[in-house]
Amino acid sequence: MESKLSNLITVIRFPLALAVVFIHVGRSPFFLRELGENHSVADFICVFLSELIFNVILLAVPIFFIISGYLMYYNMSNWDNELYIQKIKKRFFTLVVPYFAWNTLLIVVWMFLPTLIGGIIHHREVGEIMQNLGAINWHQYWDINRWGDNSSGPIDLPFWFLRDLIVISIVSPIIYWTIKSLGVIIISLLFVAVIFWYWPFDAGLRISSLFYFSLGVYLATSKNNIIEIAIRYKNIWRIVACTTLFVKFFLFIDYSPNISRFIDIVMVISSLVSIISLLVNRITPGCLSVSKKLEQYTFFVYAFHYPLLISLHSLISRYISPQPDPCMDVVRYVVIPLIICGISMLTMNMLKKISPVVLSILNGKK
Repeated sequence: MESKLSNLITVIRFPLALAVVFIHVGRSPFFLRELGENHSVADFICVFLSELIFNVILLAVPIFFIISGYLMYYNMSNWDNELYIQKIKKRFFTLVVPYFAWNTLLIVVWMFLPTLIGGIIHHREVGEIMQNLGAINWHQYWDINRWGDNSSGPIDLPFWFLRDLIVISIVSPIIYWTIKSLGVIIISLLFVAVIFWYWPFDAGLRISSLFYFSLGVYLATSKNNIIEIAIRYKNIWRIVACTTLFVKFFLFIDYSPNISRFIDIVMVISSLVSIISLLVNRITPGCLSVSKKLEQYTFFVYAFHYPLLISLHSLISRYISPQPDPCMDVVRYVVIPLIICGISMLTMNMLKKISPVVLSILNGKK
């Protein structure tokens, strides 16, 4: 079972990273419910595709958290201090080092150098330059970017995932022992906490991050055979996944935040189990070989896509989709992530030849 799940994780890792790129590129500003008689059939089709893709790819980050929790404890049915220390040491190099490396790089390129060079060019006083540089502080590494329901992230915005994963990995022994003691009870309590968003912490320990990671730990430490469950009840899982997607996507209802979060959780879990039932016994050696080659780019694409996207934003706005248009927006939405992904992969290959040491730091020794 572990071999099959391991192969499945290898196959879906890169597509999940690509999905994260799609999320940050941003879907079409048009909504299906807002289109009227002055829009063509093509407009409706394009906006439909845009919304469908966007709703599906939102599954990526929760699934990443579930996989992270699973991998942390999948071979630890009983607590092992030595094995835990080995995993924490490994995660220091795969999570902590690249987290600070990428954010420091962006602080230098986006804040330090422009402030310093701008001050010199405009002949500002040293005191004024130093005062402007004083705006650089720990918030750039933690929560400088804010959005939505008190969500926050560091200067490299997608790294909020890494930030939360680092914190949760540190406190994961508490999660492990709580799940071993209470099992499905603690998962149910976290489930309710996510729905009602009742949680005292924000940055570093979001309740949704904790829930999905804990769910992965539960799947790793419980005696349930996840593959057997996925295959035995595959039709039920697929019906639930399609139903939740239909309710979320096709029914133009303004749900309350609590109901919306409930639908999201059910869709994530049912979709993940459906993916397992669909793919786990259909992975060919050729598919696995290609996936292993793509897997090496997963982290770098995830880390590099956001600064690359920000840097190219003005170019994209000017030449690719200068005027609001439903069909062009969908083209932009599909093409740009692929371009950014390609540039990221080429950059990684160049770094591999020019400076493998730098790449090792930025890529977390992957």
